[in-house]
This record gives sequence, structure tokens and C-alpha cells, in this order.
Amino acid sequence: MKRYILITLCAAMCLTSCKWDGEPQVSPVISNSYFVAYHPDSLHTFDTLAITVVDKENYIDTIAVGDTVRFYVGVDAVTNQLTSFVVSTDTTVLSLSMLVTAEFRQALEATSDPEHGILNFKPGYRAAALPVQYIAKKIGTPKVTMKLSSDSQYSPTEISFFQKID
Repeated sequence: MKRYILITLCAAMCLTSCKWDGEPQVSPVISNSYFVAYHPDSLHTFDTLAITVVDKENYIDTIAVGDTVRFYVGVDAVTNQLTSFVVSTDTTVLSLSMLVTAEFRQALEATSDPEHGILNFKPGYRAAALPVQYIAKKIGTPKVTMKLSSDSQYSPTEISFFQKID
């Protein structure tokens, strides 16, 4: 009998300490596939690029002017809803674009501008995946920043990397 009372008291304390008002609050998550560089040579060769961390900064393997890098970005609001996703970089060095299909555009608000790296989501979407590509225009080491926002109190999440171009 004492055992049942103890178990009941423990369960009551656990349940009363839970927050029951509203959705769970979780930071949104950005994930990337492999980065693949396509070279504009006559053989149409390509390479999978490695990521190196130097002083807590991410660096992508060196590419050449004219190379195209493609990768997929997964955005996940986990238990919350997506509100926006923004990709930015120095457009004088990289020509960056998100390859958004007509079907994908149905999930976006009219204020979205995929050609300039801005996606604003309509309510009700928790996750998405989309291809991103950039073309190296000139020598440099531009920074690419991705920022994902959701309706979570722990939003936004931001990641960035540097692309070396020789």
C-alpha cells in the first residue's frame, strides 16, 4: 500500500511540473547534404567538397571561378511552424540561387523572394527541403549565411560557412 502511495505521489509531482500551455518550444534545425562542385571543363567533372573547421568557422573546399556548387538544405521547425528562411552572401563573388519549384511556391507567402534568397512560409509548414546552388564569379572567400526562423521562442537558428575560390 505504501508503495502505491509513493508511486502516485511521484507521478503527481511529475505531471504538475509539466508545462501544459502551448506547443513545445524547440530551436529550428538547418541541415545540409553533401556539397558537390561541377566544373565547366570539357569532361563535365564534379567533386564532393569537404568541410573544414578552423577557429570555429566552417570552410568549404576550394573551387575555381566558373564552378557551380549544388547542395540540398533541409529546414525543420521540429514541433513548431516555419516562418522564414534567408540565405545571404556577397553577390559580387557568388551567384546564389534557390531552385524553388512551382509546387514549393504554394507554401510561400507573396513576400518571398527566392531569387534573392528570401523564403517566407505560410502558416502550417513544419519542414521543407530545397536545392541551393551557387556559381563562383571571381576569386575570394565569401561567407554564406543561412538563417531559419520559426514561431518558437528559441528561434532563429543561424549557420554560416566560407567558400574559398581560386
